Amino acid sequence: MNFRSYNALAIIHNNRMYALKKPLRLTVVNTGTYYYIDYPVLGIVGTGRNTFEAKKSFAYDFDFLYNTLFSSNDQQLTKSKKELKSQLDKMLSDTKVI
Repeated sequence: MNFRSYNALAIIHNNRMYALKKPLRLTVVNTGTYYYIDYPVLGIVGTGRNTFEAKKSFAYDFDFLYNTLFSSNDQQLTKSKKELKSQLDKMLSDTKVI
């Protein structure tokens, strides 16, 4: 099993770009069969048969998390989800359609 780091300056999913204030230090794991990209702070793990697929999976999960949290009224969220939303908001400098 191989481990390495990957710094993401932005997360791009389909036509949306999430610009980050600071790079996210992601952990990339190669098991020989699959790749995993992990960011435990947000609880996101992208998986794939290669790094491209793993990055795509990570971006999909990031986008899903963002849309779920930011389309929800804070009264609908648990305390931990509110904290996650706040943390995610602090990470982002911009979100835009590209």
